[in-house]
Amino acid sequence: MRALHKHLIWLVILALLAGCNSNRLGYRFADWGVRWWVNDYVDLTREQRRTLSSALSSHLAWHCAEELPRYGDWLAEVDHQLRNDLLTPDAIAGHQQTVIEALERLALHIAPTASTLLASLSDTQVDNLAQAMADNQRRREGEFLDDDDPAKEHQARAKRTAERMERWFGSLSPAQGQIIADWNDRQYGQTRIWLQGRERWQRALLDALQTRDQADFPARVEALLLDGDRFRGEEYEAMTASSRAAMIHLIADLLAEASPQQRSHLSAELDKLRRDARALSC
Repeated sequence: MRALHKHLIWLVILALLAGCNSNRLGYRFADWGVRWWVNDYVDLTREQRRTLSSALSSHLAWHCAEELPRYGDWLAEVDHQLRNDLLTPDAIAGHQQTVIEALERLALHIAPTASTLLASLSDTQVDNLAQAMADNQRRREGEFLDDDDPAKEHQARAKRTAERMERWFGSLSPAQGQIIADWNDRQYGQTRIWLQGRERWQRALLDALQTRDQADFPARVEALLLDGDRFRGEEYEAMTASSRAAMIHLIADLLAEASPQQRSHLSAELDKLRRDARALSC
């Protein structure tokens, strides 16, 4: 499991480089922890673990053979555009779409295994999963929300975004810090919308699990994985579209203010990722 997890982390890293909302994608992968890493939420039987282990080996081989080679080519393209001042908003939007499609391919690939594993859960395991998800939801609400001081909560989100951007740009200038602050102001309240949507998705999963012995259960699981925003509600869907567009312009604005040293830093980080992709053994 650890090896496949390392491959999935690549999608989170690449998503940030593509200009997707790093917070939201981090949250989405936390949801995938519920959807996919069921063993972290439910004690699986020996037979379930054996089945999951075999399936993960197959998914790892697919990801290594089919997906990792795409990353090297994609990163080279991003670096070329960076070095030649070609990372326009339209170009960033194209990279964002590349990552979204990669996430969709992954979801489609794991859906049959996810539905098989979920269908095998006992009533006790489903009850334990529901409790684990509820506990996890409360922890996340405690981590990301501050009902006593919404302004502090809002500032914390801007700080998290700045720290993630520093991973790629190095130290940010005051102008870049203001760009992030302005972007964050325009995204006010999104964390709460995400948490509400996440809870709706979990309820939809639990509802589907009540029909796990029926013929349409695999289709319901696939829908939850591939069209999850629909289950999170209209407000969440609107937020998703808005945040994707806003993140494209945030990245473009930060690049416009980037110094030669910051561009060099970003190029070096891209090169590290390319080397890491080559080093992962299939």
